[in-house]
Amino acid sequence: MDKTLTLNFRFRIKRIDPHIIGILFLGLNFVALISCTEKLKSDETRIEEVITDFYEWYSLEIKARNTSFFQPIFVADSNGLSTLDFAQMDANLAAVGFHKNYIPNLKRDFEPCLANLNSIPFDSLKLFEDLDDINCAFSNVYQWTGDMEPHDGVEVGEVTKNGDSIAVAECRIFNVGENMRLYWEHKYLVIKLKEADEDWKISNIEIVFP
Repeated sequence: MDKTLTLNFRFRIKRIDPHIIGILFLGLNFVALISCTEKLKSDETRIEEVITDFYEWYSLEIKARNTSFFQPIFVADSNGLSTLDFAQMDANLAAVGFHKNYIPNLKRDFEPCLANLNSIPFDSLKLFEDLDDINCAFSNVYQWTGDMEPHDGVEVGEVTKNGDSIAVAECRIFNVGENMRLYWEHKYLVIKLKEADEDWKISNIEIVFP
């Protein structure tokens, strides 16, 4: 014989003081604000590290004359014609903080040079006194300072975030004098970064002349 057990629950609803609700609401907002502020500070710190670490590495390799670490090198292809080898540059730029989309965009700047090299035997390349004639004088100016002189570092100024995954930083280039930084007054940098793989990566570097 089936028996049906019916349970009746009685709830007593007690009115909550609206002042308490207000305090709880303010408390939750305060916690959320603190969390957002800490995330912003953490992001800004990491963004500064990514930029300054790259430019320190760049400075050291320039002074050591390791130009093949950050730009392509001239090589012969299978037919003995001239071309550019990007292998070392690609690997190094990925390792020092550049976004994966930046490197293919950068390589497009070398397309005019590649187009001219395709018709020049590698053994004849050394006969060119001015590589600017074939759009291959990329060693004349340092790519990420836009200058012929080496730098010592950069100082990150204002960092602006556009949403959660994009940031823009204004930076000043400097050399080190006697116990002081000598800032370059004729140009500054606007560096864009994107968040990728739980880290910040450089996605563009613009050289600005005030």
